Amino acid sequence: MAWLDDLEEQLAFFICEQCELMPGHVLRSKTFYEKYQNWCSHRQEKVIPVRVFHAILEDCFGYIRQRKGSLQPYYMGLRIKECA
Repeated sequence: MAWLDDLEEQLAFFICEQCELMPGHVLRSKTFYEKYQNWCSHRQEKVIPVRVFHAILEDCFGYIRQRKGSLQPYYMGLRIKECA
């Protein structure tokens, strides 16, 4: 499906440009998605719906959203770049 490839490509570009691997770092999923929305807004691109965003992160990139106790859902080992 070409439309899914486009979404994956857009999200891959966002991750490469705005994120970095950081072992042990916790990135709240809400913060991650809000940063993505802002990035899309500045680039005048269509925003992937939140459920699709998280599904692509897991299915295509292997980033699994976690939850521990009362903490909000988060991704482990990812962070937003300082200059981003």
